[in-house]
Amino acid sequence: MEEFSGAALGDPRLTKRLVRWVDDLSAQPTKSIPLACGGLAETQAAYRLLDNEAMDWRAVLAAHGAPTVARMGQEARVLCWQDTTELDFTSQPGIAGLGRLSYERQHGMYLHPTLAVSESGVALGVLDAWRWARKPKGEPAVTESRRWTEGDERIAERAERLPDTRLVSVADRESDLREWLDRAADLNHPADYLLRVQHDRVLAEGGKLRAAVERQAILGEVAFAVPAAPGRAAWLMAKRQPPPEAPPSLGEMIRLVAGFGGFLGRKGDGHPGPKALWEGLMKLMAYVEALQTVHAVYGTLTACG
Repeated sequence: MEEFSGAALGDPRLTKRLVRWVDDLSAQPTKSIPLACGGLAETQAAYRLLDNEAMDWRAVLAAHGAPTVARMGQEARVLCWQDTTELDFTSQPGIAGLGRLSYERQHGMYLHPTLAVSESGVALGVLDAWRWARKPKGEPAVTESRRWTEGDERIAERAERLPDTRLVSVADRESDLREWLDRAADLNHPADYLLRVQHDRVLAEGGKLRAAVERQAILGEVAFAVPAAPGRAAWLMAKRQPPPEAPPSLGEMIRLVAGFGGFLGRKGDGHPGPKALWEGLMKLMAYVEALQTVHAVYGTLTACG
């Protein structure tokens, strides 16, 4: 894969091995390293690469940055999604440098990437990656909210390099921070932002944000079927029952989708990982295609009994 051929790792042999490894992983993104590499020698080479001190993730991300920006420049508008995921290594206690996760008995690290996506839903590349491990309770720790503001700063930098492409920074309600809003204003808003509201803020002209939004005319509506989560009536395949009248929350939907990918959802399991979500989405896509096929042949989903 030529995407990473410009990675400055100090040795062209390392760069060549990186390109080969990424090519293997891209061909089978849901597989483990041994399965994706397809052999003992290739697997050992991959682990030696990861263990090499010259294998700096920042150099790899920098090599990926140039083609990403080039792809973004071909779009009229690009959505830049920020979000945080847990990397749970509780089952591997020998790894050094990790910290606690959502539960005290879990340990791992956090990753906060910014993914550039076209309006048609095509992933264009990773713009940034903020990562950290939590310190033990009582010890000084990094201010985790900085990841949102710094992520938006990186998006603003790309916006200045892409004057013909409109960048939109998108994030969930955890990003509804005054620090972010103030920093965006300081930068003179080179990129737009779309945040899910968490705080009912007071407006400069008076009144509250939520009430002002509710008074606005509806610009559009999107209808979609939403499956339920454990403990609620389930989207046809989970419980063989009609969907519930009230849609579940986003968190409940994520856990249900991950359940199709093997996530058990027990009390101590924490949040679903990316692998379970990916496997769940792939299985869910197969269900959707089957339902669409039945609908196309019989006209309605109930015609097949």
